[in-house]
Amino acid sequence: MSAVPARLLDRKDAPPLFDVDAERLERMLMVLDLRRKKVGWITIAGDLGISVRMAQDDYELILKRAALERVEQQRREMAADLEELMRKAWEVLDANHVVVSQGHVVSEIIGQWPMIDVDGNPMMMTDRETGELVRNPFSGQPHKNAGQPIYGDALKDSAPKLAAIETLRKLNESYCKLFGVDSAIKIDQNVSVNFTIDGVSPADLS
Repeated sequence: MSAVPARLLDRKDAPPLFDVDAERLERMLMVLDLRRKKVGWITIAGDLGISVRMAQDDYELILKRAALERVEQQRREMAADLEELMRKAWEVLDANHVVVSQGHVVSEIIGQWPMIDVDGNPMMMTDRETGELVRNPFSGQPHKNAGQPIYGDALKDSAPKLAAIETLRKLNESYCKLFGVDSAIKIDQNVSVNFTIDGVSPADLS
């Protein structure tokens, strides 16, 4: 068995490892190394001759209570991964997204082109006897846009932003748990907190 590192702890927010003997600490370090190599819990338990629950307890204990260099390196790597995912989620949240249907951008219909010919003359006229709309005999070829919808801005799609918000919420929870800041934040029930996000309806956030 290798020597136990002398510097076990310098974090003020975690208790020392006085209740962990050298053999247990060695096993904890082995569990940590195996998890950094992405080894599964069942394999770790089998290799070390312990239960999966014991392996998980060792891993949780050394992450929360030790400040060994390998633990801190693990924290830094995990934090960097989470921060990169957060950065990508914020890019999605900050971007403008439009509704797309069958490969085409969907825009708001704000009106309709009048029924006119290429010279701007009305294509239809009211029959004086019947009062019905009939073809204007003096009109020429229809304008290419005659009767077609007039489109405005593209419709905004809030779904990607809502998904990014949920992703950021989960990533933030993981980040807080990584550094032991996972206690609930209490807010006075009489305090009302309001915020808006561009492109997302307040109703979708409720």
